Amino acid sequence: MQPDRFWKECFEEGTPLSFRYGGEPAETRFGPLTRVPEEDGEGYEAWGRTLLFSDGEKTPTRVSGPQIFRAELKIRRYAPGAVEWWTEVSGEGVFDSRIVDRLCYADLTLDAGMRFHGSDWKYPRLIWARGSLAQENDFQPVSESFVPEGRHVLSCGGGRSSSGVMPYFNLQLLEESGVLFAVGWSGQWKAVLERRPGETRPIRVVCEMDDASFRVRPGETLVLPKMLALPWEGKLEDSFNAFRRFMRRNVLPKYGGKPLEGYVFLRTWGGLSPEIHKAKLLNVKKHRLPAELYQIDAGWHGDETTPESKHDYFDLWAQTVGVWKPLPALFPDGIGALGERCRDAGMGFAVWFEPERMPSWNRIVSEHREYFIGPRLPDAAGNGEIWDGRYFLMLNLGYEPARKWIADQISAVIEEANMEVFRLDFNYEPLPFWHYNDEPDRRGVTEIRYVNGLYAMLDELLRRHPGLKIDNCASGGRRLDYRMFRRGMPMICRSDYFCARDNEPDPKQAHTYGLSLWIPAHADSLGSCIGHTPESMDTYRVRSSLSSGVGMTAPWWELSEEEAAWYRKMLSEAREVREYASGDFYPLTGYSLSPLDWMAFQFALPEEGRGMAMVFRREESATEKMTFALRGIGKEARYLLRDADRGALGEVSGEELSRLSVEIPEPRASRILFYEKLR
Repeated sequence: MQPDRFWKECFEEGTPLSFRYGGEPAETRFGPLTRVPEEDGEGYEAWGRTLLFSDGEKTPTRVSGPQIFRAELKIRRYAPGAVEWWTEVSGEGVFDSRIVDRLCYADLTLDAGMRFHGSDWKYPRLIWARGSLAQENDFQPVSESFVPEGRHVLSCGGGRSSSGVMPYFNLQLLEESGVLFAVGWSGQWKAVLERRPGETRPIRVVCEMDDASFRVRPGETLVLPKMLALPWEGKLEDSFNAFRRFMRRNVLPKYGGKPLEGYVFLRTWGGLSPEIHKAKLLNVKKHRLPAELYQIDAGWHGDETTPESKHDYFDLWAQTVGVWKPLPALFPDGIGALGERCRDAGMGFAVWFEPERMPSWNRIVSEHREYFIGPRLPDAAGNGEIWDGRYFLMLNLGYEPARKWIADQISAVIEEANMEVFRLDFNYEPLPFWHYNDEPDRRGVTEIRYVNGLYAMLDELLRRHPGLKIDNCASGGRRLDYRMFRRGMPMICRSDYFCARDNEPDPKQAHTYGLSLWIPAHADSLGSCIGHTPESMDTYRVRSSLSSGVGMTAPWWELSEEEAAWYRKMLSEAREVREYASGDFYPLTGYSLSPLDWMAFQFALPEEGRGMAMVFRREESATEKMTFALRGIGKEARYLLRDADRGALGEVSGEELSRLSVEIPEPRASRILFYEKLR
């Protein structure tokens, strides 16, 4: 869809949202669209519209007087044609507002601008992706057509934005026209797309908080979910790359002027002994392993007051969540000493946290119960609340004192350890907690305040610790909305599928394929951080996990020179692949999980005249040779072609690269081919 037309129809002539105020439609009450130059930012213009309700409603329990409800529609129009918008609602009277409900933070109707023949059912189409559920088919792309009266509903699960379904979808109106949407909300979302009557096949797009129904209190401002739309014209595959470029330029945080990217790192369990950490770091130094980061996962935290009875219920790491102090037995010299040894070995240091989950028996719960959301379970005598039962609460990030408390806890460890990466995990579904905490006439408010509190907490950590990077985990890739990418990326587990004992490499190739359509920065690990044996070293498995970085278990056994050479090659290879992984992405085969197939894809840096192809022949494939059509190649140019295993393959023409023939004689094997344009 032509960007100027999208802007005119949806923002100049229409309102891109809808809701009711006091039972009446409110979207038609917004004032005129106005430019706000003082709010312009890098790469965008700021626009806005205002809605104001005022009347003399009185209630028996409130002081009488004017009731004022304000809604500010805020819009950012980006240079490439993308538009971001959201609404902030405020109570400016002396008593609560009327009910706000049927809250659709996106409500637009789009059509292709032309009539369709009656027998043409190919368009419009909806392209979306499965989210993360720690399964083989995580991030699988899905394409669906709109039949007459067709309706598609997309929704995440449990209050985590990419649990089950990714918060991105591409509406293809014609073969070379459409709009790509992204939901900017790290909570629960729902999108409904339905074909409306008419020869042009208009599609109504609605994104809603379907359970929201609330009053706004005096002096309160609620920031509602954001939406992002990128209208496009041209090839469908180019629309995805336009969005990837937008993400790099306008969403990912910048460090030294460059967008955030992943690490090539060694990881380990946080509950291991000092002797094992020492052996791992000696391996790194002795064998010159080119890892960039040493990451410890859960198990490092706790104190001497944790009741021994809890050991019967949970692993140590689960029962001590919320106690963010290094265990003295594991860190006799403090966690900063391990961080210093990592830097001495040439690596940065990353530490795991799960700050939003809290066991009910933690001392802070009895001291500050108001910090936490969750059930109040009475003791056996009915005299008070159980403090050490087997259940969890959730830290209320929408409550400022609670948010400051956890930011202080995390900051203390960041400072002591001189951490380079803060690893943020979140291992349960928040939606039931939000619903539990809502008042009858304030449904949805807990979630709104909580999600914005999450952003505020992360922004505060980034403010306090310049240069800090955030690894966004959430049970492996379950909060991958673009608002979280403004603060971090999944560096260690884009999907918890890798944690499964029987995880296979082929689905991880498919994870890279599916997720790379939308996201230019994501990384994964090879398996459990607790340990691997030397026999698990597997080149095919490592390459199947490569994208913007990769995590490998830090070896603690004494490496042979042959093993050390393999580690050096894999780590170096991962660093080189990362150079290309944030570029344009092109599938070279169809999506598949079958062991009978090949899978291949290309990452390209066309402005620099270089790129790479990753090609996998799976275990049961009988095909030894395939030809691939590489994109972004100058047919008349000359290129230098190099194989990651065989070295330089010589010069080839652009014509040859555009129909590249790749041979893999053995099954369950791979090739990585790099090309660079000769000047």
